[in-house]
Amino acid sequence: MKKYNAFLSLLLCAAMLASCSGGRETEAPDIAQDTAPSPTDGGAAEDAGETEAPETVPQRVSDSLPEGLDLGGVSTVFFTNPYTPFACNLVEDFTGEMLNDARYNTEITVEERLNADISEILGETSPYDFNAQVRNLIKSGDRNYSFMTNEDYIMMGQIQEGSFYALSDVPYLDMEAPYWLPEATGLYNIGGKIWYAFCPLNLYANQNTAILVMNLDLAENMGMEAQYDAVREGTWTFDRFMSLAEAGYSDLNNNGRDGKDQWGLVVDMPVKNVWCSVLVACGCEQEIITKDEENYLISGYSEGLLDCLALSYDLFHSFALDSDAMPGFFKGHALFAMTKFDMLTTQYREVDFNFGVLPLPKYTEEQSRYYSRTYDACCPVIPITCPDAETAGAVLEALTCEAYNTSLPAYIENGLQNKYVRDEDSSEMVGIILQSQTVLVPEIMLFDQYGNSSFHSKFIEKNEMTAASALQSLKNITQVKIRKLNEKYAKLAGN
Repeated sequence: MKKYNAFLSLLLCAAMLASCSGGRETEAPDIAQDTAPSPTDGGAAEDAGETEAPETVPQRVSDSLPEGLDLGGVSTVFFTNPYTPFACNLVEDFTGEMLNDARYNTEITVEERLNADISEILGETSPYDFNAQVRNLIKSGDRNYSFMTNEDYIMMGQIQEGSFYALSDVPYLDMEAPYWLPEATGLYNIGGKIWYAFCPLNLYANQNTAILVMNLDLAENMGMEAQYDAVREGTWTFDRFMSLAEAGYSDLNNNGRDGKDQWGLVVDMPVKNVWCSVLVACGCEQEIITKDEENYLISGYSEGLLDCLALSYDLFHSFALDSDAMPGFFKGHALFAMTKFDMLTTQYREVDFNFGVLPLPKYTEEQSRYYSRTYDACCPVIPITCPDAETAGAVLEALTCEAYNTSLPAYIENGLQNKYVRDEDSSEMVGIILQSQTVLVPEIMLFDQYGNSSFHSKFIEKNEMTAASALQSLKNITQVKIRKLNEKYAKLAGN
């Protein structure tokens, strides 16, 4: 049960994803409009209005393993990129800290139940350097590892090289079970098979989930209400949010925008993530790249996409989100910050003012629900060099289910909701955010073209709104890459 680090002494993913969306319809230019369905079609709720607070902690479930399964003391080893401690699958021992101990209990419960030894070796910290290690291990036929864990968009590239088993083919893995988050899994399904799937064994995707925070002390001084009721009523939209953020700015020294002013909106995560998070919040997580009826990729977008990209562009430039003078939210003189859950557990823990947590807004009130982007999920896959894929499947199935029952509730209820937020309303908002997580499909499938940084530089940083031309410039390469991806996955799937 020990964790070893081969190179560094370093050391959670509740993603309830869905694929409906709610962008606004406008007439779009003739670019990349192949046969993609419009995400605007499914966005309006039949009963628009008040959003019911979800059950935030999952109910305990049982896995699909046969009763009394005994693996005879087999050893299974994770090889993991330790980008952060939250990207690791195991912890060392009991420490008395609730989340750590819940995660450790997940491991020892499965070890005792299956009569198996589970350990983890940590590789290079850089996701790209770690991927090179993975490639070398697989090419050399190394059979020491049952599982490998790295960021999703990198693993999706490695999968194309035939490096991993399709999880949907591995015995014991029940990919339709709730602990495998099947709606999330559906976004990674290509050609009817699943090589990569979300699971709550490590919680890095949760830490990387986009949220808004609001300085409630500043809001009270301005006579501005907290926006919890707007979220519940379904009226928390970008128009409302941007109006409040604009009102929140004050030039306190009368010399133009600088770090000593009161800011309406700041960004406490890499600013290149703004456009991605806004696009997802608008219900466009499956834009640009969608799927046909057989789950193969196709290119195209709906009429509302350009409006959503224009909104992201306007947000970036209107609030000077690239300014070197932008203060961190923790300094106490910004009304809103676009950030992620990770900041609640780090920089915001000791701030001396009251703040609340909110989901990113809807595009319009007619949008059926909120969407919260998560990125860089680090979930385990099974390499083709695994000494026994069937045994690995049994261990991974048990670990995933136990993490869903044990680690995930500890993270949500005893961590985010009770330890890191300041009021019951924010606790409720945490639940809404976690129930609305999703990924940006083009980002994970074609990261070089549509990753947070690459598309940011092609579009957001320009001096004028050029979304249509930016997409047009990528049309041909997108279609070529999609065709090659489909060919590779069809071959891997035996189709």
